[in-house]
Amino acid sequence: MNEDATTQNIKDALFLFLKNAGSDDLVYIYFSGHGAPEPDNPDNMYLITYDTVPYKVSTTAFPMWDVHTSLERYINANRVVILTDACHSGGVGVEIKTKSMYNQNLVNRYLKELSKTSAGIIAFTASESGELSQESSKWGGGHGVFTYFFLEALKGKADINSDKIVTIGEAIAYTNEHVRKETKFKQNPAVAGKFDKNMPMSLIINKK
Repeated sequence: MNEDATTQNIKDALFLFLKNAGSDDLVYIYFSGHGAPEPDNPDNMYLITYDTVPYKVSTTAFPMWDVHTSLERYINANRVVILTDACHSGGVGVEIKTKSMYNQNLVNRYLKELSKTSAGIIAFTASESGELSQESSKWGGGHGVFTYFFLEALKGKADINSDKIVTIGEAIAYTNEHVRKETKFKQNPAVAGKFDKNMPMSLIINKK
């Protein structure tokens, strides 16, 4: 639930829960929401949490550099997939909403740079720099278009060779294709980092 996405809970998840991951585990870090710079120090980027106080961003939001801290000091997994569908903002029209270009580009840029620090980190973001990310009730009741099609990929629609395994390569290809078509090529997901495209992401247990 939204109210669970507090600064403390995010910190607990990254620093305590994910510390249990072993070197052979695959770790997902998924973020959908706002990102914003500190007003008087724009180099300091934060994830805006449920309990962030707007005029106390530096002490109540979650510092983005702590994502790097968790990867460097607490998460032992050799394979980490970071997904971001950022950031929610005002509406355009009745059905389609957009996500803040300014904030989103800062979040996406940070995560892409973070992915370069280790061969085991993949950053898959909702759009290229300079693009808006769309969301609508028609995509799973209110998901961003990126999140919706990535979930569809993991459920099995990306399993093009019917081996009941969805790889990261298949999931990226499926998501890219459908997001671009659905948005008439106004939104183009981006991927950064070095990774094995055959890395398994999900198993399709009930697929015939």
